Amino acid sequence: MRYPLLFLAILPLAFAGASLAAAPTSIAETYNICAPVIDEEYRGDKSHWGMCVKATADYLTLVYGPPPTVPDPNVTNADLVYELAKLYRPGPNCPNHETELPDAIEKAASFSTDDKQRVLLLQIAKTIQQCQDLETGTIDEPVEASPN
Repeated sequence: MRYPLLFLAILPLAFAGASLAAAPTSIAETYNICAPVIDEEYRGDKSHWGMCVKATADYLTLVYGPPPTVPDPNVTNADLVYELAKLYRPGPNCPNHETELPDAIEKAASFSTDDKQRVLLLQIAKTIQQCQDLETGTIDEPVEASPN
């Protein structure tokens, strides 16, 4: 009789594994979470949809705190978006494979306290969403954030 009660006590822990995972602590860790998810999405597998956006939000919340807060001058949203944009696959099959990549970039833009930077990041997200050629020249040189 005790075994069913023990099973019921342990059962919620079996489903809590994903929520217990630590937030990424670097751009590289965020990229390493997003890369396989976006790859799956380009292949039509949406089973991990949302993980890249969550990793982006978790990392930036760790760095900046909940938006909008004063950003860490050593980490920029543009640096993260530059890395995430490398996952973009333009071409004739692009419209057939929706990914959460634009959503992750929009999430990164939402953490920006610099209006000019936010506009540029949103333009990148829109370009990817519309499957257009991506020119990352707008973020090759980090946009200096305003002091406020």
